[in-house]
Amino acid sequence: MKVLVVDDEVNLRNTVVKFLEIEGHVAIGACDGLDGLEKVKNDNFDIIMTDLKMPRMTGLQFLEKLKEMGVRTPTIMMSAFGETKDAVNAMKLGAKDYIVKPLALDEVLLRIKNVHAMFCLENSINAIKKVQDDGFVGESVAIKNIKATVSKISNVSSNVLITGESGTGKEVLARYIHNNSPMANGPFMAINIAGVPDNLIESELFGYEKGAFTGATSRKLGLFEMAQGGTVFLDEIGDATPSLQVKLLRVLQEKKIMRLAGTAEIPINVRFISATNRNIENDVKEKRFREDLYFRLNVIKINLPPLNQRTGDIPLLAKYMIQKLNKKMSKSVKDLHPMALKKLEEHRFSGNVRELENLIERAMIFCTDEEYILPEMISFSAIAGPGAGAAGGMYGNMPQGGYPPQGGYGMPQGGYPPQGGYGMPQGGYPPQGYGAAQGWQNGMPAGAPGGYNAGYGANYGGYPNQGYPGMQGGYNPSHPGQPAGMNMNGMPGGVGMAGGMPAGAGVPGGSRPQSNADSGSLLLKDAEIENIKKALLKHEGNRSKAAEELGISRRTLLNKIEEYGL
Repeated sequence: MKVLVVDDEVNLRNTVVKFLEIEGHVAIGACDGLDGLEKVKNDNFDIIMTDLKMPRMTGLQFLEKLKEMGVRTPTIMMSAFGETKDAVNAMKLGAKDYIVKPLALDEVLLRIKNVHAMFCLENSINAIKKVQDDGFVGESVAIKNIKATVSKISNVSSNVLITGESGTGKEVLARYIHNNSPMANGPFMAINIAGVPDNLIESELFGYEKGAFTGATSRKLGLFEMAQGGTVFLDEIGDATPSLQVKLLRVLQEKKIMRLAGTAEIPINVRFISATNRNIENDVKEKRFREDLYFRLNVIKINLPPLNQRTGDIPLLAKYMIQKLNKKMSKSVKDLHPMALKKLEEHRFSGNVRELENLIERAMIFCTDEEYILPEMISFSAIAGPGAGAAGGMYGNMPQGGYPPQGGYGMPQGGYPPQGGYGMPQGGYPPQGYGAAQGWQNGMPAGAPGGYNAGYGANYGGYPNQGYPGMQGGYNPSHPGQPAGMNMNGMPGGVGMAGGMPAGAGVPGGSRPQSNADSGSLLLKDAEIENIKKALLKHEGNRSKAAEELGISRRTLLNKIEEYGL
């Protein structure tokens, strides 16, 4: 262990220092509180011993300053007076033990060992709690491989670079790495580089001295300093400015920092974990990111795959989120209904784990007396992304072959323009209306002959005459050279529009293509009615047993029977 002994009595201080060195420890002396603070600023210690009565700065004042600085090192107070009031005040300020002078050296050694052991035990307990709630859940091959990598580096403190799409859980993985590392007993300090203004990022990371700039009325510790003995997580590191990149490189090389307007370098003992959703290798090639900094950060690289590539983890993630939200919302939801889980597994998660968490939380809000999250509680209507047109968008959901690729008719939140239908305002398109005065915001009015026939409808001779690619059946039989049910890229009918329109068929006047969400709801409803009928028949009308088999409450079953007229 490395011990700092702060005492104005020279003989006593030197005696304790020499004794600890004989016992195999590293010991350094300080003549008073101010001297002790300088030693703490420039070095790391496992234990601090300090006298109570000292000139220039008392032991209690010394403890107060350590607390202000965020120093977590366990402290032992020494005093020749032995007053209970002093001991209590010392404990309030963070001292772990109190020894009355004259000192018995064997007792000093025993107290040091006990305090250090207790401190390590407390940190271990906290680390176990963190691991139990780190949220890094999954049993897919990709996640198992990542956990195996983390296990291999669990006894080192090398820097790690995490890459992956937004919402995949890079900070969750960073905490998991921290909790399974030698730095687990220390703090985990996270900062989003892109989320802090350029003129503030350096003061947040490095801290500053009093008077460093207008408004700096006192010293402020930076994130690097507060993370002593722990981990610094630099999120969105790819967005660091060139100026910041230079400073970060020096910190990684020297393991020292200097506060803004400071005059002395401060050694730090931290592990760096960085994350980015950018193609940082490409940024290095194009000179937007320093190559030397990249190599410092990228000692160990872990790529976190998107949720679409590990759908097998959805049940585990959902279960974890439900348990977490049960505590937060004081509910007792058990799990997802099998049909609700199927609905999630078939969804394309453009927002990854963050989107799943959003869906589960929204569903939990609407769970009242339900024991399970039911399919109808899972709503994608507010989510738009690749392959997912929002409700009201003309083309519903275009997986794989939608045009453009963003979803719907490739459009977020309501088609194009965003008003709904084909997004047209009440005037329709052209402004005179589409076969009727009101236009066709909610589908073609009854007066529009031909519905979707021939390209974009018979009324205007097909608009445009080339037709629109990506529509599922009913695609443009008038398009020259393209067979019915095919899009411009030769994609077979059944890929684009989610309305289920057969090849060459038009939508009847007064209706619009059914959205993916609508068709999905009808299929789920039919399946649910069939399951309820089978369960009731199997249990000879016993609704309690039927509800148990279906995984829903009896009250929910009664509501369903009434709703469907069974």
